[in-house]
Amino acid sequence: SPIYSKILISEVQAAGLTDEKEEFVELYNPNAVEINLTNWYLQKKPKTGSDYSSFAPNTSFAGKKIVANDYFVIARESSPFVALADIVVENSLAEDNSLILKNPNGEISDKLGFGQAQEYEANSAQNPIEGQSVGRKWDAVNNTEQDTDDNLADFEAQIPTPRLQGEGISPPNPIPPEPPNPQIVLINEIQIDGMVGVGGRDDD
Repeated sequence: SPIYSKILISEVQAAGLTDEKEEFVELYNPNAVEINLTNWYLQKKPKTGSDYSSFAPNTSFAGKKIVANDYFVIARESSPFVALADIVVENSLAEDNSLILKNPNGEISDKLGFGQAQEYEANSAQNPIEGQSVGRKWDAVNNTEQDTDDNLADFEAQIPTPRLQGEGISPPNPIPPEPPNPQIVLINEIQIDGMVGVGGRDDD
């Protein structure tokens, strides 16, 4: 069988803030050469599913190529990402899904599970919340997308950037707790050696 180079699942958005069809899956070619994607295919599996089903079938990849160190976008029909897409599909995404990309040999090139997905690499990534995506961190040392075979370590919440390098979203700064209100303690009465002490305080 032919030997195929590895292609990565790079970024996923499962819903927009106002449109549930605002979905896309982005692939990334970490290789220094262009890759022909004919007969590749992408499958999905929900957390309650018993098996994988087609998300982007091999027929949709016919004649498609992914440039070296570049991106390839699969968008849901009627989404605002269709204009940027290399492939448009009818199938939908949701939280707690697993995605698996396979080459023409049927071999797994990459796998991503998020939320309560059944399958993932090492640890599941966080769910992509509405209006955001989950995308691979950028490995600045090797000038490529990070791939340690651990979805939780490799992926982070991002601003959706189909066809572009991902942009991580910084967690909000924690709000420091308010200091306790200082309280003034007044000495009201003193008793010495069993004798009746000084009487109650009179602040007037």
